[in-house]
Amino acid sequence: MHPVSQGPLTVAILVRNAEQALAETLESIAGIADEIVVVDTGSTDDTLQIAAAAHARVLSHPWQDDFSAARNFAAGCCTSPWILWLDAGERLSPGAAAGLKHFVATGATANTAYMQIVRLPIQPGEIAAEQIGQIRLVPNDPRLQFTGRVRETLIPALNAAQVQVEGLPFRIERGRRELDRQLKERRAKRNIQLAELEMRERGPQATLLNCLGDAFLTLNQKPRAAQFFHQAISASERGSSDMLAGYYGLVMALEGSDQRKQGQLQACAAALEIFPADAQLLCAAGGYLQSLGQLATALNAYQTAYRFGAVNPEVWHLDGILEVAADCYCQALQRVGRAEEARTILEAELADRPESARLRRQLLALYVRAGHQKQALAQVDQLPPETPYRESLKSGIRGACLVVAKQLIPARAYLEASYRNGCRDAICLEAYVQTLLAAPDPTAAAPVVAHWRQVDPHNPRLPGIIAALSDLLSTCNTGESDIATQNRETSTV
Repeated sequence: MHPVSQGPLTVAILVRNAEQALAETLESIAGIADEIVVVDTGSTDDTLQIAAAAHARVLSHPWQDDFSAARNFAAGCCTSPWILWLDAGERLSPGAAAGLKHFVATGATANTAYMQIVRLPIQPGEIAAEQIGQIRLVPNDPRLQFTGRVRETLIPALNAAQVQVEGLPFRIERGRRELDRQLKERRAKRNIQLAELEMRERGPQATLLNCLGDAFLTLNQKPRAAQFFHQAISASERGSSDMLAGYYGLVMALEGSDQRKQGQLQACAAALEIFPADAQLLCAAGGYLQSLGQLATALNAYQTAYRFGAVNPEVWHLDGILEVAADCYCQALQRVGRAEEARTILEAELADRPESARLRRQLLALYVRAGHQKQALAQVDQLPPETPYRESLKSGIRGACLVVAKQLIPARAYLEASYRNGCRDAICLEAYVQTLLAAPDPTAAAPVVAHWRQVDPHNPRLPGIIAALSDLLSTCNTGESDIATQNRETSTV
C-alpha cells in the first residue's frame, strides 16, 4: 500500500546512471514537490543514493526496452492528485517553480493536462536555442497510460478520457549535459533499437520514422536520415505535427554542400504548400534564397515570416523564432537599401519587447552606420546587465561613429582602447579594421580581421575586407602568408 501524500504534487523521474544530472533536478524542485518518485531502471553509479538523500521514494523497475512501461509503473506509485514529469538534468528556475506550485494549488483543473516548454541550451554556432512543448503536468488518473516504447505519448489516453490540453508558462530547462556528443550518440543508438523493435510490432508509424531520422542525423548519417524523413512525411496525416517534424528533419538532413541548398529550398517550398505560415520554414527558405543570390525573393519570405509567421509548439523549433524573423527581415531590408524602414520596424519591435538583445543590437548597428552616436550609446545602456565589457563597447561605438564621419585618427584611438580592453563586438571590430587598413602599415589589421571572422563569420562585408587586406599586403610585399594562415585557421570556427 502506498504512503498517503501530504500535498497536491508528485514529481516523477525515470533514471539510470544519472547521478550528477539528477542532483540538479532535485535541487530545482525541492521547494515544490510534496512527493518525489524516482524510478531506477538499472543504475550502477550513485544515482540511488542521491535520490534517497533528497528524501525521494526510490523504486526499481527492470528495463524492458519500453519507456512507456517504466513511466506507467512510476505513475502507479504516485499518490498526489497531480504528477509533474521531469527527466534527470531538467530544471525549473526558482520563478517557474514558485509559479507552478501556486498554479497547482489554486488553478489546475482535474480534466486538463498541461503542456510546458522544454528548452535545450544553445549549441555553439547556432543563432538560438531549441525548444518544444510537451505534456508534463497531468492529473493522477489511472486511465492516463503512456503508449510507445520510445517517444512515448499520453495523447491517445487523453483523447479517450476526454482530457483537454492547455499550455503553461513555466518553462523547463535542460542542462549543458544535453550537448555532450557521446551522450547524444548513445541515446541515438538506443532510440534506433527501440524504434525498430516497435516498428516490427506495430508497423511503420510517422513518429517512429521521425525518431529514426533524428537518430541517424545525430550519428551524422545524413543520407539515411533523409530516407526516414521522406518516409515519415509520406506516412503522416497531412498538416500534422509529425509531417512538419519530418520536413524540418529533411531540411537538416540535406545540409552540407552548396549544391544541397537547392534541395533544401525545394524541401522548404514543398513544406510551405502545406504549412504556409510556418515561421521557421519561411526563415529557412529566406536564408537559402539569400545564399543563392535571390535577395528580393528572400526578402518576401522574411517579410511573410515577420508579419504572418506562426509556430507549432509540439515540434522542436528555435526559441524566439518570431524575433529571428524580425531580425532577418530588417537585415534584408538594409541590404536592399531600405535602412530607414528597418529602423522604424526595430524601434517598434523594441517598444513591445525591450528585453530583445538580438533586435537591440541590430538597431545599435544601424544607428552606428548612420553615424548617430547619441542614439547608439543609448542602445548600449539598454543591453542586458550581463553584457560584457560594456564601457569598452561604448568606447568602440564612439570610434565606429567617428569612422562614419571619416575622422579616422580619433576613431582609431577609441577603437584601439576598446580592443585592448577586451571588447570583441562585431560592430567595433569592423570599424577598427577600417582604421587599420587606412594606416601606413596595414599588417596590424590581420589579427583583428581574424577576430572579426570568428564572431561574425557571415557578415556580407567580410569577404570584401579580406580581399582588400590581401591586396594591401601584397602591394606592401609583406604579411600575405600571415593573413592567409589567419583565414585558414579561423575558417573552421
